[in-house]
Amino acid sequence: ISAPDVGYELLDAKGRVLAEAELAWPDIRVAILLPEAADGPQFTAQGWHIFTADSGEMPAALKTLLMETLA
Repeated sequence: ISAPDVGYELLDAKGRVLAEAELAWPDIRVAILLPEAADGPQFTAQGWHIFTADSGEMPAALKTLLMETLA
């Protein structure tokens, strides 16, 4: 699995920051946000898969998306 971009900034067409993710895989449009982040709608509006970081295990859907990058 490729390494994520840490502190990823989602930009608009003019280069302005729309939202931020703790971790992101831009090539496959997957991002992990902190529980208190309100940036999810900006990412989902642009077709991203969003997950929330918590102290639990990695969600199965996230594992699947990341493993698909190896195929």
